[in-house]
Amino acid sequence: MNRKLWKSCIAAAFFGLVLSVVPAIADEFPAKPVKLVIPWGAGGGMDTMARVLEPVVTKCLGQPLSYVYKPGAGSAIGTAEVAKAPADGYTMSLNLYPQQAINVHLGVAAYAVNDLIPVCMIATDPTILSVVKGSKFKTWEELVAAAKEKPNSVIVGTSDRSGPAHASALLMREAGIPVNVVPFATGGPKCISALLGGQIDAMFSPVLTVYSTVRDKTDLLVYADKQRSSLLPDVKTTTEAGYPDIQGFSGRFFWVPKGTPEEVLKKLSDAFQQACADPDTQKRLLELGLTVDFLDYKQAAAFLKDMEPNLERTVAVFKQAGK
Repeated sequence: MNRKLWKSCIAAAFFGLVLSVVPAIADEFPAKPVKLVIPWGAGGGMDTMARVLEPVVTKCLGQPLSYVYKPGAGSAIGTAEVAKAPADGYTMSLNLYPQQAINVHLGVAAYAVNDLIPVCMIATDPTILSVVKGSKFKTWEELVAAAKEKPNSVIVGTSDRSGPAHASALLMREAGIPVNVVPFATGGPKCISALLGGQIDAMFSPVLTVYSTVRDKTDLLVYADKQRSSLLPDVKTTTEAGYPDIQGFSGRFFWVPKGTPEEVLKKLSDAFQQACADPDTQKRLLELGLTVDFLDYKQAAAFLKDMEPNLERTVAVFKQAGK
């Protein structure tokens, strides 16, 4: 056999081996527990949602989820850990969009936007403004009037930093409602504690954060969206209240490092899709304040692309506020 033909045969054998290994990896995945990094504190809305999905997901995968909590820097610390993990499907994160991307644009993240790719989106939930029961503010109008009468006297905490709740509160200021905005970088639990303890007057958070934990201890003043929620039909929207520019969107996504094989990505996505199709899981998510709005890994990637103009507007809000 001449040298040229011999090299061609070796190359063909090598590429044949590579092509045979990829399906084999997908067939074997997962062969061990999958680590789920939650870049927020334990017991918050993200943690609770993951626990609801877990039974069906682990049944589909045949392996358990191993939870790791890495709060801090508005989710940037835990997200950076996942971005740097091997792209083999064994390390995932659960985080909000657009917060994950906003952290990059604000220079507080040790990762790039494209360092992570979506496994799926589970649901979206706009932000909501709540007060503790017995608060001096019985309505949105009362809170707005107090803030305008004495600027910065009304303290509005947010269940995230550089996220949708934080953006909603900053948009209040842009709309001429001079509240004192206090973001909680580690997530909902500490913000809720501050609300219940009287350290803050009101809290902006995704619906799940308040609905799943303290809905019996709070009153909901306004929903930062254009249309009322079927879940909370009695809560008026910011648009109805005359402040259409105060909006707060968040999508709840599972993520893996870029470069994760598509076959592995599909297995993970399919497991979450089956969980979201399960009637009992849907019921439990609804009890938390979430309506399933599932997107698989391809649909989620397309959705994120479509949301880029909205991301740019939100980043501009933070930069203008110097946050």
